[in-house]
Amino acid sequence: MNRIKFNKPVIVLSALLFVSVLALIVVLYSFEGSGDEYVALDPLPPEEEVEDNRPKAKSFTMMVYMVGSDLESFDQAASSDLRQMIAGNLSDKLNVVLQTGGSTQWHTPQFVADWAQRWRLTQDGFEELGEQLPQLNMAEPDTLRDFVTFAATNYPADRYGLVFWNHGGGAVKGFGYDENFDMDALTLQELYAALNGATNDSGIAFEWIGFDACLMATVETAYMMSPFSRYMIASEELEPNHGWNYEPIVTALADDPSMSGAQLGDVIIDSYQQEAEAEGTETTITLSVLNLAYVDKLYHALEQWAQVVYNDMETNDAIAAIAKMRSDAESFGRGSEPEDNSDMTDIGDLVEKTEDAYPSESLAVSNWLGRVVVARTTSEIAPNATGLSIYFPYHDQANFEENLAVYDELGLPENYRALIRSFSQRIAANDEGIVLSDGELTMSVSPDDPDQSVVQFTIPKRQLNDVIQVYSVLGAFVDEDSQKTLLLGTDNNVSFDEGSGQVATQWNGRWVTLDGRFVTMHLVQTYEESNLYTIPASLNGDEVDLYVSYDIANGTYTILGAWKGVDNESGLVDRDVRPLENGDRIVPFLEMYDENSGDSSYVNGDKIVYEEGVTLLEAQMLPSGAYSLGFVIEDYAQNLTYTDFEVFEVE
Repeated sequence: MNRIKFNKPVIVLSALLFVSVLALIVVLYSFEGSGDEYVALDPLPPEEEVEDNRPKAKSFTMMVYMVGSDLESFDQAASSDLRQMIAGNLSDKLNVVLQTGGSTQWHTPQFVADWAQRWRLTQDGFEELGEQLPQLNMAEPDTLRDFVTFAATNYPADRYGLVFWNHGGGAVKGFGYDENFDMDALTLQELYAALNGATNDSGIAFEWIGFDACLMATVETAYMMSPFSRYMIASEELEPNHGWNYEPIVTALADDPSMSGAQLGDVIIDSYQQEAEAEGTETTITLSVLNLAYVDKLYHALEQWAQVVYNDMETNDAIAAIAKMRSDAESFGRGSEPEDNSDMTDIGDLVEKTEDAYPSESLAVSNWLGRVVVARTTSEIAPNATGLSIYFPYHDQANFEENLAVYDELGLPENYRALIRSFSQRIAANDEGIVLSDGELTMSVSPDDPDQSVVQFTIPKRQLNDVIQVYSVLGAFVDEDSQKTLLLGTDNNVSFDEGSGQVATQWNGRWVTLDGRFVTMHLVQTYEESNLYTIPASLNGDEVDLYVSYDIANGTYTILGAWKGVDNESGLVDRDVRPLENGDRIVPFLEMYDENSGDSSYVNGDKIVYEEGVTLLEAQMLPSGAYSLGFVIEDYAQNLTYTDFEVFEVE
């Protein structure tokens, strides 16, 4: 796990800078305004100085908008967090006020599903407040507005914080799925409208706003929250079911209501990590603390960057280059199927990949991002996460138009919206793929190892610029006479000469198996030190993707956990990447390819009962039989083109 805190500005070296050894002077450069010149950013004062100049807060009111949904009715996750709040050391300096609803069943006494409820945390537990409310739709802006106004009016304090507790779906899907109202959710626009009304009604501003939910550390969310709060705390990636650890949060605020959002953010990150380590989810977490004062500047830099990228999208080669950058950038909420992708990508990782093409604009975005992201943590599931994501449609082509229509309603700056709409339209319009004039393979014995075979082919030069990635594909024939093949997955263990178009791979009869059984494993992200794969499977009767991390240096595979993906009917993003437990029943879904029809479908593999330390994912010599090895080419529009396959006998 990678824990990073930014106490000082990011250092950018330039020939124009003079760095003193005794007194390090950090100068940040940003592309700002209409000119092309660099403008120096003043170093930020230490956070302690900023806080010392603010009036000391003697009281704090923390509001919790808890939409229970299936997280409570099925997993009892809300009840678990309620117990953590009760365990905190409360004082008369802190008010903790909640509104609960949105679930068909609550597992805490006195909490019911038939009506919305408001609560205040006391030394003796939760005290219900006010008159009985009807069963309110927690995804209605007026419901949120009324709660915030109620809490601010009845429990005034020097400072305020607001927690949004439930599912999150990123910039497009929003937050807060109400189980009692057809899984309705609050869009970012509705969140803005509710908070705008509530802050006008009450006259308050928030010290921090937090999302104990998946995928909400987005620049779009930060932009919408920036008029109402100094800080925002949220996760770029999925959150485990246990979510935040509320006992130390309550204790910290009760002890010191003057804590800034950045200081409390440190408490939240540290306790979140500790609980993740105790729950075995430490390999799948991210969390960010964001200074919202600089979001406008970051968006301005993004607009400048988007303009130059948009101006470059006149040819297929330019589109392909941008698609390559987007494909390689860190992504969040990813699954085996295109519709199981949130299409949220990391801003810092994306613009880093554009530095050579657009140096000043990319640098400006990076510099302002360094001002926005105060602290962050990440882990094996997203090693390149820099703290803030953005919606950049690429994978989920079937829902491009619907998602972009929602995105347009957010009223965000125009240049970036024009970029992603033009990009997605160009991507969707290309459905031809790579045309291989000669897809035949050649096979030879490896000069380095007589037990390895070398399989290779050549991509036509006229289409080389359209290629995003080339993968090897292994298939196992069902039987000698069948035209059906089990596709055992894709891997990037290939050499690809982008100048000549020559592609080659070596194979020695070994492939990755789970407990010695076939699985279909898809490569979804590549990094310098690791790869991320998914294995489609059934886990105890539920369809899931198993997330797998491969350590390139050690050659070892680690199963990070199981994710249910996106519900096709509700659009609900599953919150939990659940670690595997002893006794879990795994049935891999194997992709079956029919050579006669050209269609593929999934069939059940052999059932595996998981046992920690015994059920291993590892490369092994495959069982005796006939296998086919070939390649699949992915172009910039994600069309897949398969080559011919070479047949091998493994004995």
